[in-house]
Amino acid sequence: MLSPEDTGGIGMSEDRLSILIVEDDIALSQVYREYLSRDFQVDKAHSIREAQKYIKEHPYHIILLDIGLGNEKNGGFFLLSHIKEHLPEVYVVMLSGRDDTQTIRSALTFGAHDFVSKSHEDHAILERIKAIAREIKSRQSRRHEVLRAMPGKEIITED
Repeated sequence: MLSPEDTGGIGMSEDRLSILIVEDDIALSQVYREYLSRDFQVDKAHSIREAQKYIKEHPYHIILLDIGLGNEKNGGFFLLSHIKEHLPEVYVVMLSGRDDTQTIRSALTFGAHDFVSKSHEDHAILERIKAIAREIKSRQSRRHEVLRAMPGKEIITED
């Protein structure tokens, strides 16, 4: 499977990065989607199985992943380990109503790039995602510059 950096993400228009929201609370996932879709290409999944299907079919730059999914109290950790094993370049932000130190430490230990408590206001979550997006775009720009500077190498771009 190609990484988001190789493909530019799904439905990319005007350099919009792609995000998958994995949240079993349908109303909450819709709120996040409304906030994030202003700046990003956004898909949402409500279960581990649905998320795995999306991840298999589309490259994402960022995955916003709830720790507790349905009957799976820690299902998000299972999905996180799967993502990190197969797509280590994807940024994963864990999301949870639990914001105790142990939960945060576990999320970061399992490979999440960040942790956001659901108790944060929606705009705070958007600002964290925007900060990650700036980092991704900066990394892509540096990569492009390195490739451009390589003698005798042409950059092939998708038009």
